[in-house]
Amino acid sequence: MSETPKDTSSAAEGQADHLPEGYLPGIEQLATTVIASFIAKHGPAVGGAMYKALKGDDVLFVQIEKSWKDADYYYIALKFRNLIEHGVYLEDIYVLVPNDAPLAVFKSGRNSMDFSNEDATWVVPSELLPRLLPAEADSAKQLLLRIPDFTREGYGEKALAKLNSITLGYQFSRLDKPGPDLKKDIVIRLRKSTNLS
Repeated sequence: MSETPKDTSSAAEGQADHLPEGYLPGIEQLATTVIASFIAKHGPAVGGAMYKALKGDDVLFVQIEKSWKDADYYYIALKFRNLIEHGVYLEDIYVLVPNDAPLAVFKSGRNSMDFSNEDATWVVPSELLPRLLPAEADSAKQLLLRIPDFTREGYGEKALAKLNSITLGYQFSRLDKPGPDLKKDIVIRLRKSTNLS
C-alpha cells in the first residue's frame, strides 16, 4: 500500500519551507520592536536607514552627522554603529578619492566645534584605531575627521581645488569571522560653510 504524499500547501507547513535557516518564531516582531524603539529615540529617517542596512545584511551603520569648513580645513563628524550580535573592530579609515589627501582624526582638546585652538590634538588614523564597536546598535562611536582645504594647501590640480566631495574608505573586522578584514566606502559632501546648524 502506497502512502499519499503530504500536502505541503497548508499555511503552517508551506511557510516553514520558505523560512531562513535558524529562523526563530517572533524574530520579526522583535526586530520591529527594536527598530520602533530606535525610531522613537533617533527619528524616522535614521530608523528607516538602519532598517535598510539590517535588511541588506550590513555589519556597520555609518552616519554622516556634519560637514563644515573652518579656516584651512574641512571637518566631518561620523558615527559608526555595529549591527550584529558580536563585536566589530573599526580597523582603519582613509581617503580613497582624492587618493593623496591627508586625513587626520581628532584625539583630544576642548569639547567644542572650534578645532582651530592650540590645545586640539589631531593624529593619523592609525594612532586611534583599531576601535571596538560593541554589539549594541544604540552604542555609536563618533570620529571627527579633518582634511585640508585643497585650494590653500598648494595642490596643483584644478580638480582638487573644485572638489565638492570625498570618498572615504574604512576597514573593519568581525569577531565571529576568520579571514581578511572587510572594506567599504562612503561618499561625503564637503560643505563650504562654517555654519553648523
